[in-house]
Amino acid sequence: MIDFVTNRRVILGENSINEIPSVLDWYQKKKVFLCVFNSKAESVQIIEALLKSNCIQYVIYDKIVNEPDLDVIDEGAALCANEKCDAVIAVGGGSIIDASKVISMIASNGGVTEDYQLNGKPVKEIPILFIAVATTAGTGAEATKVSVVYNQKKGFKKAIYHNSMIAEVAILDPLVTVGLPVKVTVATGMDAITHAIESYISNNANVISKMYSLKALELLANNIEAVYKDPGNLKARENMLLGSYFAGCAISAGTCLAHIVGQPVGAIFKIPHGDSCTIFLTPSMRLNMEYVKKEYVEIAKILGIETSGKTDEQVVLEGIERLEEIEKNITIYQDKDQVCADTEKCLKQMIENIEDNLGNLMDNAFLKSIFEKFLVYPDGRIVAYVKINKDLGNALELPFAEVIDQADLCLPKYTSHIQCLDGTETAYRQLVWKDRRQGRGTVLVGRERGGSCRPAGDLFSLFRRCGRSLCPGFSGFR
Repeated sequence: MIDFVTNRRVILGENSINEIPSVLDWYQKKKVFLCVFNSKAESVQIIEALLKSNCIQYVIYDKIVNEPDLDVIDEGAALCANEKCDAVIAVGGGSIIDASKVISMIASNGGVTEDYQLNGKPVKEIPILFIAVATTAGTGAEATKVSVVYNQKKGFKKAIYHNSMIAEVAILDPLVTVGLPVKVTVATGMDAITHAIESYISNNANVISKMYSLKALELLANNIEAVYKDPGNLKARENMLLGSYFAGCAISAGTCLAHIVGQPVGAIFKIPHGDSCTIFLTPSMRLNMEYVKKEYVEIAKILGIETSGKTDEQVVLEGIERLEEIEKNITIYQDKDQVCADTEKCLKQMIENIEDNLGNLMDNAFLKSIFEKFLVYPDGRIVAYVKINKDLGNALELPFAEVIDQADLCLPKYTSHIQCLDGTETAYRQLVWKDRRQGRGTVLVGRERGGSCRPAGDLFSLFRRCGRSLCPGFSGFR
């Protein structure tokens, strides 16, 4: 079954923000919560003038200056409710649009952001009307039902999502993106390219999402260098906006390894989301190549790689090199070692972030079969997982989980060889058996020599013998 959610209406083209009053009139809305990044931006001033000339009241909220956290969203939601606004308009990039989704939802449903992020509070009421005006061509937030929120209490980002949170109307006006700094333009553009590629190889990809993925990549890859060289190229900017939107539609299928690693790195070191994901895009593609070679060939074709007389592997590698050429041409930040200058802190927090966000792991084909390379932390903790027999890979819901949802699972032992960063190799056995009292399978991991297996919860202690040297940066991805 495919369950695909998109916006009710998309308005694309120069001066399309002028349609806002007619949209509000159609929905019979009288007071707008205007959520913006910069209240002095030309696009915001145009929208304010449009609202005033059409006698539509509004409250402006401009306190979201970075990626949204609990406090700034809760403050906005309280203001929106207290002012009795019946529509939310977001004018900005992913941070503004993501925050506005939650503000719109809480305005109807009550509570605070953390209720929905961590405590499982259900969304019962339809959010008030939400219109997204994208000012960056990258995040695709205007096309998704997901809001990524930084939880400053826990120190990680975690998504809130619901079908009703997607913008009712998305407005894609290239004129509002012209004033963006070039660095932001290309960083968000590479984020969109990452969305297009990772959604295409996701295990959850489907015929609809793949259609969006490939068209998104075509539009983005063919225009990002043009926008970098000539920021005033409106046609290229319009194509970037549309490509970003399509990539946003596609990521309903999920993202993969570049996001899994890039997102916590971004949270720890305050690196913009687009930069942090781009850093890991091509390294993760090289790791995934064995598992999604066919998909990467299609991606390489979109990137303009000729296939005649070449093996699939040659085509894929040329596609990856083309992406690296694009990154170089637009001077995307590439010094990966500087990202993790404090390697110990980086790995410790990164592991904790990944453990708290394991849901995305199963979107990735490489991770589906379980990592065979991983980063080792001095106390034995790791970022990635044991490589096991591929027959077992499909049975495991989450590598770190102590239980898996396989009611009738009963599998024999397999030997696993763990290749450590220091070159040593250690063999372990995997044993999965059914606990009939609980109706669930339990994963046990034990050393090859020894009669008993230990629970997966003690997995870290088993890896302490695999080399204690801290890997520099993210050298595990090679």
